[in-house]
Amino acid sequence: MFTHDKNPVGEPQFSSYLYVLYKAILQVRMRIRYGNPMPEDQLHDLMDAVHNIPAFLRQNSGWHVEENVRDDLERYDEKWGDTETEFGHFRLRGELDEAVERMDDAGQ
Repeated sequence: MFTHDKNPVGEPQFSSYLYVLYKAILQVRMRIRYGNPMPEDQLHDLMDAVHNIPAFLRQNSGWHVEENVRDDLERYDEKWGDTETEFGHFRLRGELDEAVERMDDAGQ
């Protein structure tokens, strides 16, 4: 996967999708830490939704294009986005949209 870069993405996509990975990892970590771990099927779906982000950031070609990665995020949200936890709702596409908005506000 990381043997060659075909067409790596630039800003603001790079930072926005990196933020989604950060938030996904943080969500899992915090839920475990505070005794509210994700059910196994939700954790599987979360990892399934984000596992192509690194390849997209490096290659941005073939199957690893933004449209397909966004579809993965939206699929997770459709299934799990309304799940209420002590940390509120967690939506991957929502995290991406927030990151994009922050980048826009920062003038990136």
